[in-house]
This record gives sequence, C-alpha cells and structure tokens, in this order.
Amino acid sequence: LMSHSSREASTFSAACRLVYRSADHAVTADEAWELAGAVEDWSRVVALAEGAMATSALWRLVHAHALPLVPADAAEYLRKSATVSEFRMRHLSSRLAATLREFRAREVPVMLLKGAAVGAMTDPTFVARPMTDLDLLVGRASLPQARESVLAAGWPETRDPVLLALLQDQHHVPPFVDPQISDFRLELHVSLFPP
Repeated sequence: LMSHSSREASTFSAACRLVYRSADHAVTADEAWELAGAVEDWSRVVALAEGAMATSALWRLVHAHALPLVPADAAEYLRKSATVSEFRMRHLSSRLAATLREFRAREVPVMLLKGAAVGAMTDPTFVARPMTDLDLLVGRASLPQARESVLAAGWPETRDPVLLALLQDQHHVPPFVDPQISDFRLELHVSLFPP
C-alpha cells in the first residue's frame, strides 16, 4: 500500500509534470495523453498552471491531445484563462512595440532583457512566454531620454512610496505602470546587476 504522503507526492508530481511539460512544443500526443491520464487532482493542475503563468500552454496541449481526460469545469476554466492570458500578452507586446518606437524616435539605445528578450526572439506576441513586466537596459547617460521615451509611450511612473524608497540607487529605476492593466510594469535598468 502507498502511504498518504507518497500518494500526495505522486499526485503532485503528475500535476507538475503535465504543467511543466506543456511549455515544450515537442510533447507528442501520446505523451500528453499519458501525462493528463496520470492526473487525479485537476484543481491542483489549474492552480499550478496559474502560478506558473502557463494556462495558455496547458490549454493548447490538453485541447489538442487530451481534452476527453479533462473534467468539463477544469477545461472551461483553462479555456477562459488562456483567452484572457493571450489578450493580456498581446496587449503587453503592443505596449512594448509602442515604447520601442519612442526610443527609436529619440535615438536612445536600448536592449531588451529577460522575458522581453526571450519573447522578442521566440514569440513577439508573448503568448508563448507570458510575463507581467518588461525589462529594458539603457546606459546611465541615456536615462533622462529613456525616461522621456517611456513617459511618451504612456507609461506613468509609479507613485508607490515603498518602491520609490526601496529602489533608490539600485540597478533600475522605480517601475512604470501600464495605465490599462495595472499589474504590468516596465523597468529601466542602468546595469545588469545590483550595486
């Protein structure tokens, strides 16, 4: 007999494998079917996918290869969540494009960092690589023009006093916020590493 903790670990492991394998476009139909078939707790799968910002990837995988194994309520939640996530990522992608146009107009050199860089190279819509912030690297001497570019693109500076105090003299200035989707941030870095 399997102990309760062993069974719990096995259930959690099956959920993790399905969520994290959903990011790999090379997953075969047979593997997706096997992974989904091992899941006992779909609420755990959904929670893990939400936490990992992977609902779109998971929905694409189970919709294409394992939908009959997914309970109707979990499938509907994943479908809706994926739709919202894809809308949000397309919005963030368009915000980045508008911001970069402002940088080009002012001839401010800029480099994309982290998720924005990966997204720009692999999926410029950001649908395949969801995120909530854009990280841009600029030279310290270009910071005033970079800030001007970001403001012109419609990103107001944060007014959060905690963030303002915390980020004073750090490797990036306090974030700018998207006025339409408040959890989206843009950070201007002047160094790759904290001081």
